[in-house]
Amino acid sequence: MGVQTAISTAIKAASRTEIREAFTADELGWILGEAAILTRSAPAAADAHLRSAGLALLARHPELAAPATAGLGAPAKIAGSEYRAQWTNRVAAQAGEIVALVAFSGANVVLERQAGFADNAALDAGAVIVLQAGEAVSPLQGGFAGPVFAVRYTRAQASEVPVVPIGEHALWPSAWAVAG
Repeated sequence: MGVQTAISTAIKAASRTEIREAFTADELGWILGEAAILTRSAPAAADAHLRSAGLALLARHPELAAPATAGLGAPAKIAGSEYRAQWTNRVAAQAGEIVALVAFSGANVVLERQAGFADNAALDAGAVIVLQAGEAVSPLQGGFAGPVFAVRYTRAQASEVPVVPIGEHALWPSAWAVAG
């Protein structure tokens, strides 16, 4: 039993997948409403950060951009993004990229971590999952997973403009929304 515990702990320590409760429903509500337009005629929208002002702000938010820059060890750029009205597919980080995923509603997911370790996790609305190369996440079979936004970050080359994180409170659409 002691050996099994040590092995399990070592595997968990080697995995770098992060899950954080980063946003509130109020912060994401207006973005969700705006993003829904992108998926009226198709279940998913590629490069959604270029097609929605709210998703552009979200892709540059420090909760996503900072872990991407730290994980890549260099300035990051947005390589692409996808918004899905319902999360049905596996999202994996490839070599040389960090994937940050925002769940707009609660979901039960399977995390595939490095070294073949996998486990289940329950996400609340507003959760952010940061995946490193070789890691993946997918909705638990038979469960419901609502809207999701995934952003792929890669290293910015010297001639490219890196992601400039926005302010911490930039998701609020106007000053009246944050008035006490």
